[in-house]
Amino acid sequence: MAQLDENDTTPPSRRMLLSAGRVIGAGLLLAGVLIGGLTVRSVLDKGNYQHDNGVLTVDECRTSLERSRSRHQQHVVRHVSCTGTFRFDASSKPPLADITVETGREVEPGTELDVVKSSHSFELAEDQNKSTVFMAAFGSLLAVAAGAFCLLTGFGGRRGPRFRPAWAALPAGRVTRPLLAVVGGIGIAGTAVSLIVYKFVS
Repeated sequence: MAQLDENDTTPPSRRMLLSAGRVIGAGLLLAGVLIGGLTVRSVLDKGNYQHDNGVLTVDECRTSLERSRSRHQQHVVRHVSCTGTFRFDASSKPPLADITVETGREVEPGTELDVVKSSHSFELAEDQNKSTVFMAAFGSLLAVAAGAFCLLTGFGGRRGPRFRPAWAALPAGRVTRPLLAVVGGIGIAGTAVSLIVYKFVS
């Protein structure tokens, strides 16, 4: 059984609040590490896939509606897929007929779409958006920095320490403060830039 520190004058309720902040920090830290690991694995897996670039000449597009019901309302999801002939950029490979790709929008017959053929499926080249990968990677850095800060200081619990006192009380502050500031700053800046690219450029 753990023994209480006789010199600890912190009220029991205060200690519980600090512990709550550390639990939040542990959760954020774990989430950041997990998301970062999954992102790296996804990038490595995609790098190992064999893929071919080509163009899909659309013959027709079809729209379907998928209905799903939650407790309070019904949701309708619109799916659009287009079928046509896929021609490889590499002229040595013969074209493939009756290839269907999820497009999310209807296009006129004869429209040419840039498509990537992987070992598993066909998809629009624009759907392989790298900005979402960067967003996840930088977001994981931000979660790791925030989680480490909360875990070390108890910040984040209800009525827990405020940011400035917690920041000043960081253990080994000369090392941890610059480190957390750099990692968190990179996470914030990278996530913001990735979000802007995703929304307005992609």
